[in-house]
Amino acid sequence: MIEKLPAEFWQGIAQFNSQEFYACHDTLEALWMEAGEPEKLFIKES
Repeated sequence: MIEKLPAEFWQGIAQFNSQEFYACHDTLEALWMEAGEPEKLFIKES
């Protein structure tokens, strides 16, 4: 379980909310590629 979400996750959320969809994808994809399970599923479903 994720105890504390990394800053990159919140950066991706801010990019999405600012309609910076390509930047959001790149940010969250990089985070996802480094994550293990169940974090990968959480990031994917967010």
